[in-house]
Amino acid sequence: QPANKPVIFLAFANDRVDNTAYLRNLPIEMDGIRKALQKARQAGLCEVVERANTTVENILDVFQEYRDRIAIFHYGGHADSYELLLESLSGEHAVAHSEGLVSFLARQKGLQMVFINGCCS
Repeated sequence: QPANKPVIFLAFANDRVDNTAYLRNLPIEMDGIRKALQKARQAGLCEVVERANTTVENILDVFQEYRDRIAIFHYGGHADSYELLLESLSGEHAVAHSEGLVSFLARQKGLQMVFINGCCS
């Protein structure tokens, strides 16, 4: 695949610790976005990278692997005004604080849009 093709990065994290906080519609959101992007992906206009049960490490790894090619970053999961609730490698909660995340995303040269679909984001 051409190295200049823009990448759309879809990251999702659910609450696997507290069943009452489990976002049952998150897989539906992921599937809907996947279907909406299918024609553009098939036409070779973009590459779509998905990560479910996202950890901080997953996000950093994807941004490093596709350095400066990620044009759109979409996060779906729990969030508030100050942080994203991600998952840890052990399945527990992990937090990405907004000031660090904003600073990190601001340094991504190809990034044109960030979409955070979280509870209070």
